[in-house]
Amino acid sequence: TRLGLIATQPEKEPLVPSVIFTIIQLSHGTNTIPYAVLFSSKTHLDSSDPEVIILDGVIAANKIDTTTDDESGAIKYSKAGVYFLLANTEVGSAEGTHASGDIHLWMRRNGKDVPNSNSIQTIRNGSAAIVISQTVIKLEANDKIQMMFSTTNKELGAIVSTPKKEPRVLSILFSTFQLLNEEKPIPYAQLSSSETQWGSNTEVGSAEGTHASGEIHLWMRRNGKDIPNSNSIQTIRNGSAAIVISQVAIKLEANDKIQMMFSTTNKELGAIVSTPKKEPRVLSILFSTFQLLNEEKPIPYAQLSSSETQWGCITPKTVKLDNNDGSERIKNHNGILEFEESGIYFVMAAAQCGSDKEDGIGDVHLWMKLNGKDIANSNTIQTVNKDTSVLVSQTAIEIKAGDKIEMAFSTDITEGTAGLVASKPHRESAVPSIIVSVFKSSY
Repeated sequence: TRLGLIATQPEKEPLVPSVIFTIIQLSHGTNTIPYAVLFSSKTHLDSSDPEVIILDGVIAANKIDTTTDDESGAIKYSKAGVYFLLANTEVGSAEGTHASGDIHLWMRRNGKDVPNSNSIQTIRNGSAAIVISQTVIKLEANDKIQMMFSTTNKELGAIVSTPKKEPRVLSILFSTFQLLNEEKPIPYAQLSSSETQWGSNTEVGSAEGTHASGEIHLWMRRNGKDIPNSNSIQTIRNGSAAIVISQVAIKLEANDKIQMMFSTTNKELGAIVSTPKKEPRVLSILFSTFQLLNEEKPIPYAQLSSSETQWGCITPKTVKLDNNDGSERIKNHNGILEFEESGIYFVMAAAQCGSDKEDGIGDVHLWMKLNGKDIANSNTIQTVNKDTSVLVSQTAIEIKAGDKIEMAFSTDITEGTAGLVASKPHRESAVPSIIVSVFKSSY
């Protein structure tokens, strides 16, 4: 029996990598920008009404007040600017239960819901999954941000766990950093769709009143051509709600055009808009983009992926990355990334979890290592139940020249085979088993 990271090749679509890995440098020399990485070490359950997630731990921070309290759980931004915010939450059911229902995750600014920041993830029979909320937002000095959640079942929530011989799995990991250069703004955009879009970070599910099942594919095009290794797949069962992610760091020319593409295996499936009571609207798609390059010199970055299916086992393995889709001052040794320049880097990996012949049942774990040692609090878990989903691990971390980072994964299965799966859908570009993006700040 096998679980692992799965790459696939849909017909007429890009390859779905088994993992996508992104790294961004967040500082240059002594000019460190405002950033913070915070987490919660507690399980949060039983919240039919909106509830604040208290972030009680700090991994790293600069020029952002990370002192939170049990009442507000707010993060205060000392410096005005445009910021990128990303929260990924490990969701599931209380220990010893096999609960089902929906979990909602969104943001508040100064006590008011941030429009279009809400996401929904369906949990079935106690499965584990990741739900993500992200935004690019202009903040004023002393603005405060809170992470909010609600559930449709009191046994569901944001879950902490401690797998044997692996880093702890946090209930939430929150990363934020400033995008704007102090001397001049960098190009950026935060776009969304308020329309439900049928079959074709995207909220996916089935048409209202249906309980459709099937797959949804999401990828990008540049100037009318598929971007290689940008495709992702999410399985929908019985009308469940989920998140599917497509990410890339790419070199663009002036006047280039980017499009988001999608397809489905069932006409009742698509990208879904919904409006929960007492919460922000859930958009069908949220698209964030910003420039990484300094005009004077390119900043360190890497966009890597794998076109190989990688089966897992209970013993941790290093994730192999055989595709270099773009890099600057970061070397890739088939999954071990060596950094030539010191600084604070943002790292994001998106793995395509699935099973061989759709027979796998179990959990896939994904985390990071620095110089051969586990990075604390970087672990995430996705349940596979004869289907396919995207699993995300992200962090901001201080790197020294010569340091090496790698992605590690393991599986805990009860039936069949599973892992990181590469595939080639019909009339689409291939789906890598994993995509990894890494970048350092542009100033």
